[in-house]
Amino acid sequence: MKPHNSLVYYDKYSFERNAGLREFIENTFIDALLESIKEQCILVLGGDGTMLRAIREHSKKDIPFLGINFWHKGFLLNHTQWVYPDIPEFETRPYPLLEVRNNWHNIWNAFNDINIYSPEWKAISLHIDIWSGQTEFWGDGLILATPAGSTGHSQSYGWPILPHSNKSLVLTPKGNISPQKPKSLDDTRKITIRNIGRQYPLWVNLDGEQILKTELKESLKLEIKKSQREVRLLIAGTRRNDWDNKVLGEQGFSV
Repeated sequence: MKPHNSLVYYDKYSFERNAGLREFIENTFIDALLESIKEQCILVLGGDGTMLRAIREHSKKDIPFLGINFWHKGFLLNHTQWVYPDIPEFETRPYPLLEVRNNWHNIWNAFNDINIYSPEWKAISLHIDIWSGQTEFWGDGLILATPAGSTGHSQSYGWPILPHSNKSLVLTPKGNISPQKPKSLDDTRKITIRNIGRQYPLWVNLDGEQILKTELKESLKLEIKKSQREVRLLIAGTRRNDWDNKVLGEQGFSV
């Protein structure tokens, strides 16, 4: 369904199990909502997982995402009552994307985090080059997260959550054997990560999806930087303060 050249994005699981979502999708209100925006967008109906999949599949199109929450927690999605039944004006909030290259042959994007680890539960050795600074890491793996991504996987390994509007990246060791601690990095920095030593097999996940795996003794070189593109999220303009409070509250901050 593509009213006004826009894409209405939801998943079959949610549609079958959520009566409110089914009613909303079958309502002609969607046409009026998309007509009111006056530009092509991706209307995401569901929860966090639905939004992440939509971003993963469509971020290269450089069009905004309008998320409406139909589950318990909708991180970076509008509450349903903010947009229905009265259609508000919308404003855009940009969020960073990470650009990931493997020896300059492939390019991927990550909205939340990059997770590097060994599937064989081996301690891995990595050389990390952050512009003029270099260090070596030895442990179970490494996570590089945006502020939005710091809320989940990165936090579980001991790094404090960053507010969603922060301009930093988080480099978090997993099961650290070397003396390295989590680091907050300015998001303008380019980061190069190479496996060294015995070069055990490595898996690389972006936002929970595996995009790369190496074999034993195979070299890996990842070059990571903030993408020139951003994820543009549409929020109800009259609810901008509610949006910030909602997101910060879901991140665990006192608001």
